Amino acid sequence: MPRLSLKDLELINIVISDIYAIREPGEFIKKLIAALNNLFSSDLLSYNEFNAQFRITRLCAESTDHENFSKKHMAALNAYMPTHPGFSIANIDRCTMISDLVKPSDFKKSALYNEYYRHMDIQTQMFTELPGPSGIRPVLAFSRNRYGFTEEERLMLGLVKPHIINAYRNALEWDLYKTFSKRERPPLHFTNSALRSGRQLFLNGQPRVKPTRRSPLYSASAGGLLKNTLSAYMKSWG
Repeated sequence: MPRLSLKDLELINIVISDIYAIREPGEFIKKLIAALNNLFSSDLLSYNEFNAQFRITRLCAESTDHENFSKKHMAALNAYMPTHPGFSIANIDRCTMISDLVKPSDFKKSALYNEYYRHMDIQTQMFTELPGPSGIRPVLAFSRNRYGFTEEERLMLGLVKPHIINAYRNALEWDLYKTFSKRERPPLHFTNSALRSGRQLFLNGQPRVKPTRRSPLYSASAGGLLKNTLSAYMKSWG
């Protein structure tokens, strides 16, 4: 197992603190990308949501140039994205590098590389999947144009990842908590418990439904406060 330096551990602590400081679900993805950009260097860092056909339904990048380029070439990107090596495995639950799955020389022969990544001078990539609702696969992707990622960097991202999930859950909980008047606010630990039993985590950076008194998400009992907010899949992340 790779060993991390004191500097690496300090960086992890700073990044985790920055992620937990994000309080608004609608701003979570953009601010998450900004925080992760301080973990280790990458030439491109993006958050992507894929549907069941591996087509991109949402892309958010640290660089507006990256976003604009991707939107301009979205047809080619979606046409060849199903051939991305990462989708050869059922769930990218660990931090995976393209080099784990195919030889770099084979990747450079692929249509996906030649029709998209080559134009951005991307040679290698590390990615990991986040919990999402049924039919949506949220993926964080770190790309470089020259040298590959190290095992230490893989470990650093792996250590931060559970905190990304927990911080987003906290942001959703706080957002929900603010929708109640001071008189009707339940204890925060009740909302946290209810969030853990829901069915949705990431989708366009915010919950799909806002709870109201008429909403099926609203219940006088704390245990039934949110039945459909977070993905049941997140239970595996504790």
